[in-house]
Amino acid sequence: MKSYFLIFQNALSINKFLHWLFAGFFGVVCWMIPLTTVFADALMTLPLEYTTENSHFYCLDKIVPDKNVVILVHGWSATKTFDTSLEETRTYYEDDWQNFIEHFQDDNVCLHTWDVREGIPYLLENPLTERLIELHSTYEIPYQKINIIAHSQGGNYAKDALVKLYQQGQNERIRNMDLVTLATPHTGSEKLYLRNVVKSAEVLGYTALGIAYSAWLHSLYDNYQNATTAEEKRQYQIMLGIFGTLGAVGAIFVGQRVSQFNDIYDYPGLLQLMPLTDNPVLTHINEEIREYHLYSSISAIYSDYGVTNGDAVVPVASGSWEDEPLKSRQFVSGKEHLEMMAGDAEIFAFVDKLVRE
Repeated sequence: MKSYFLIFQNALSINKFLHWLFAGFFGVVCWMIPLTTVFADALMTLPLEYTTENSHFYCLDKIVPDKNVVILVHGWSATKTFDTSLEETRTYYEDDWQNFIEHFQDDNVCLHTWDVREGIPYLLENPLTERLIELHSTYEIPYQKINIIAHSQGGNYAKDALVKLYQQGQNERIRNMDLVTLATPHTGSEKLYLRNVVKSAEVLGYTALGIAYSAWLHSLYDNYQNATTAEEKRQYQIMLGIFGTLGAVGAIFVGQRVSQFNDIYDYPGLLQLMPLTDNPVLTHINEEIREYHLYSSISAIYSDYGVTNGDAVVPVASGSWEDEPLKSRQFVSGKEHLEMMAGDAEIFAFVDKLVRE
């Protein structure tokens, strides 16, 4: 009788243990289900941020999959070198794109900065391509809800990103994307290139002036050394003191100017602003755009500023890319190059027709 009781007691203990084990497991599952959902939601809405040596991509808020993504890409004319802190660089670009950011504040707004000094990496990986793939695959954003708005040379940079996206097997789906170019020199710009060449010529001018001034001071010193009277020596001493000080101040000023030009203009990216006939980079990108029929995803907004044939930087023929069957073109009169990046009601109305449809 006792043995039966022990067997029954043991069975009851096992059942009790299994009961508590099952209850604990069920409780953990019940807690994990909402936590998993919360974690999944958090994963899908984490801020997207990625930095490489020559680029930085970040979104102003958390990515929400059911909203459009608007990616803003700057050009050469509003550039910030990568020698400054990331925080300063962000402030710089967000100020430039302020009106666009406010206009698209209900969407996922992201900014892509790139080092224009190094130019468009048309034969290498384009960091923007990787971010477009990440938006689509990780954040489940359909390509038709990804919109790129690029100013000036940033439009050619974005075109290169689309080409590389096509080459990575995203060929059919990206045709539904929209790339809106603002004052982009699709076939280069004599004015933009020559303007930068003139800047470089200014550096040479400063250098020549510095050499001439130094030679003159040296001759003045020779005169001081060869002076025959004390009064003559004293006069040359005063002149050397005055003009030597002026020369030192001038050297500091010229040094600062030259360093600015070195930071911005003396880099490979400058060559990519040349007209198409002398520009292997744009020639290559445009040929691939044509080969892959990607021009149907590209729209151009361009301007004719004053009496010039273009926005004072980019010619109309280059800004409108008139030789290609683009998705859409829009002429806005009386706006110079950087005003296109600032945006206004006329530009926003046209952009909205493209990204809201």
